Amino acid sequence: MTESNAAPASRAGIGKIEFAVLAAFLVAGAAYWYFELRKPQRPNIVLISIDTLRADHLSCYGYQSKSGQRTSPAMDALAGQGVRFASAHTTTSWTLPSHLALMTGLPDQLHGVQHDRMRLDPNRRMLAERLTEAGYVCAGFFGGPYLDPFFGFGRGFAQYTNCGAPTVYGNRREASDPAAIARMEQLSHSSRTAKNTTKSAIEFLESRHDAEDPFFLFVHHWDCHYDYKAPPDFVKRFAPVPRALSMDGYYHNEAIKTGMDPADLEWIIANYDAEIAWVDSQIEVLLNKLEDLQLAENTIVCIVADHGEEFFEHGNKGHRFNLNAESLHIPMLFRGPGIRQGATIPETVRLFDVAPTLLDLVGLPAQETYGESLGPLLRSDRVPDALRDLPIVAELTFIPLVPGEDGKIVDPEFFFHHEAWSTLGHKLIEVRKRKFDPRNPYALDGEVIKYYKSQVYKLNDPNDPLEQNNLKKSDPELWTRLRKDSALLNEGLKQYKASLKSEANPKPLEFDEAMLEQLRQQGYIGSTPPDIKLEEEDEEDEPSEAEAVKPPGSTSSGK
Repeated sequence: MTESNAAPASRAGIGKIEFAVLAAFLVAGAAYWYFELRKPQRPNIVLISIDTLRADHLSCYGYQSKSGQRTSPAMDALAGQGVRFASAHTTTSWTLPSHLALMTGLPDQLHGVQHDRMRLDPNRRMLAERLTEAGYVCAGFFGGPYLDPFFGFGRGFAQYTNCGAPTVYGNRREASDPAAIARMEQLSHSSRTAKNTTKSAIEFLESRHDAEDPFFLFVHHWDCHYDYKAPPDFVKRFAPVPRALSMDGYYHNEAIKTGMDPADLEWIIANYDAEIAWVDSQIEVLLNKLEDLQLAENTIVCIVADHGEEFFEHGNKGHRFNLNAESLHIPMLFRGPGIRQGATIPETVRLFDVAPTLLDLVGLPAQETYGESLGPLLRSDRVPDALRDLPIVAELTFIPLVPGEDGKIVDPEFFFHHEAWSTLGHKLIEVRKRKFDPRNPYALDGEVIKYYKSQVYKLNDPNDPLEQNNLKKSDPELWTRLRKDSALLNEGLKQYKASLKSEANPKPLEFDEAMLEQLRQQGYIGSTPPDIKLEEEDEEDEPSEAEAVKPPGSTSSGK
């Protein structure tokens, strides 16, 4: 009896120990899976776009201001923690099409919005839409009028907020007369929006720091755009001695012109640099908040610009006049998990490479994007063949709107079409004046009325960084090769567009007088065509588009 009673007692004791061990394992396992499931399954993304920021005015791109002050300490630090692309290029010299290229991964002729009279077709998918489908919570905060949802932005975002001045696009009822529009436009150019945009972005981050789902935060900073109205303490850093020339109404200010007093031009550039430093300070606030919320380690940060700015390098002020280096060369910085640190990449990359790169970095496919993922360059110093000699693909379509006999603004019979391509280590810029059919605003390859002198430049030439030395006449054979290669590239774009699964055309916009007045106030339309300051092509150099430009073996006339 003693033995028979002892065995069950022993077995019961062992069972309690086993149960305790099992329970401990279950609790530990449950805790592990609970915290693992709460961690974002993919990295977060912060995409910062800075309007009107040329790369050669950032300290990390070698810029030295007249005052000796650094314009971009926060971006410099981020570049040291990640990767800086030394030769990044945008798709055009104005905001609307370039931001759509950023968000779709498509150059302008593929996303289709090439002038103000268009909005993005719903069949062209935005980055936020793709990320939302993958479980990301997407929020965007913008400061400039062309980022308005009216043009197709905002799709895929759970929250998409204008942090700048009201625009006629988003406030149609308030746009009752030209004077009111002029006030809105003046406010949009003179307001400092970076602080408000940063505040809204931080509020979003604070709402997400404990959340389970990854997030995509898009921040658009507008303040580097004219008018240059940085806070006074920033202006003093770059221009200790002020001048009488006002930055108010910059574009329409007739005192700001070619041949102006060099000291006044230095004053203008100092105010532009002050705007860059001001925006940079707000980027620092946002990046510090990522650290404070312990989000930085699992967040990819990308900083780019949509286009640059002209200070009369080719005879113009502002932007949307040319496709030269001051307009197309933009900063591009990446930092985040899996991205190497302190690297500078010399290979040419494009703004429309950003969307497929971000999708690749978080493990998502990027169908129907023309851009290439730069992920291999971000992860390793080896350059894959697919990322060697990527061609610049840029264009600028300027359709001037002129007053008719009744005083109303009407469409013209012509437009200027600029194209820029790169191959063979060189860049080709060509401009044509073409016939325009207002009934078919998508037909941007109509009959040529006039040719302008081609421009050929060596890419990234330290002896000609601002593209002043046109090589066209000195090396006509190079010019001919560039034209043939660019024609092949253009034909390839047309074939790619035809291969897209979703057929899409940009949607025409019905512009009322209020909206046209806002465009006039922005300086994008006027009573006369823009003075694009180009030389007409010599008759002997005028190409036959049916022969000299048409790629070999092509049966398409391009019409």
